[in-house]
Amino acid sequence: MISFSGAQISKITKGKLLADFTGNDFCFDSKMVKEGDIFLALPGSNTDGHDFIAEALAKGASGVIAKSRPDNIASDAPIVIVEDVRAAVTALAHYKRENTKAKFIAITGSVGKTSTKEMLKLALSAHGKTFSSFGNYNNDLGVPICMASIQTDTNYVILEAGMNNPGEISHLSKLIKPDIAIITGVEPVHLWTFENVAAIAREKAAIIDHAASDSVAIINANSREFTEMKSYIDRKEIKTIIIGLGLDCEILSQEIKDGEFHLKARVFDKFIDYKLSHNAQQHIINSLFCLIVCYHLRLDLEKAAAAIYEFKPMKGRGEVITLATGKILIDDSYNANPASLAAAFENLVNYKGKKLAIVADMLELGEKSKALHQGLYKENLFEKFDGVVAMGEMMSHFYEKLPKRLQRGYYPNYKELAENIGNLIEGYDVVLVKGSKGTKLYNIIELIKE
Repeated sequence: MISFSGAQISKITKGKLLADFTGNDFCFDSKMVKEGDIFLALPGSNTDGHDFIAEALAKGASGVIAKSRPDNIASDAPIVIVEDVRAAVTALAHYKRENTKAKFIAITGSVGKTSTKEMLKLALSAHGKTFSSFGNYNNDLGVPICMASIQTDTNYVILEAGMNNPGEISHLSKLIKPDIAIITGVEPVHLWTFENVAAIAREKAAIIDHAASDSVAIINANSREFTEMKSYIDRKEIKTIIIGLGLDCEILSQEIKDGEFHLKARVFDKFIDYKLSHNAQQHIINSLFCLIVCYHLRLDLEKAAAAIYEFKPMKGRGEVITLATGKILIDDSYNANPASLAAAFENLVNYKGKKLAIVADMLELGEKSKALHQGLYKENLFEKFDGVVAMGEMMSHFYEKLPKRLQRGYYPNYKELAENIGNLIEGYDVVLVKGSKGTKLYNIIELIKE
């Protein structure tokens, strides 16, 4: 389980070793340190990790990477002194990439990254030792930390690549050097830093910028700006595998039985019948990404499909909670954008009983935010709903387009919604809660549970 020794770290980073140690995962939050972790004393905007070295060691950290040794730390403490802690972690990540024989799979996209990662981890774990990103560690700090923690005998590595600004995905591609790149889809998110959706598509496609010539990109034919993505990848002369739903695509049939999706798919020259243990439409395409990856790696598709069946939506990402009262609560409060909200609405209509949607603002949509919120309303879909509650300035534009029979309440802020939540859910059998994380709508989940 050893990831690095202090001696290895000092050699790779050209640092100074005070006392040797061996450690497993890397951690930069002293509150989250586990026994055997290597603590990263990173400077922050409000705090400095050097101030928490003593706490990290007391909690069981086996060693520390720091720029200096604080006065309250012994001169023979298990520390590697480096010029720059972030640069040191990146150097360790590069070392692992070059000295690990695992296949590296990078996942990017506007929606579905984490769900696809978790599903793919199940499929690949059925065939070999698999490592995947921690939580939402998908940026220029999180990805190197994950990579530095990879064990050398790992068979498959799955890494998320996220972005907020132009150029970030290409930077991560240089670090990951993916053997397989998955682009789950492109949607109008982060429009406050990108000119348009086409620019977002090019940024996502940049995940193959530093891929080897024999690597492969798997992209979604049903995504926005599919042509833009495909053109970018073609210019790099990387092989592309296209998947999708609908006529002449890989998912040939789908139906819901007893709350489960029963699917028939074509994976190149193979046909496979399999099931998903829940009926969320957005996970169908995720499952297909997983099967295509396994096929490309020449793994057993039946075994992969059986593993995929064990996937359950995670907390805040479509988790289905059955309350003591028998009501069903769908916790989709981690994030929201036009595509994920549309998918959540489509998923809600699959449930029996009276249905209520509680929705809050979609953030980071730039000057098109009002129009994108208004565009959420689809008459033929919402005729199957029984009520909608909205919160936030932008979501008011969606709420105003709803027919009166669906309007159950609009609240400008979280405080007012929280004060009324008990009365709002009364009489409904299924309640969906969804909004961008910044709206703090996830707190409503706890109130409903109570």
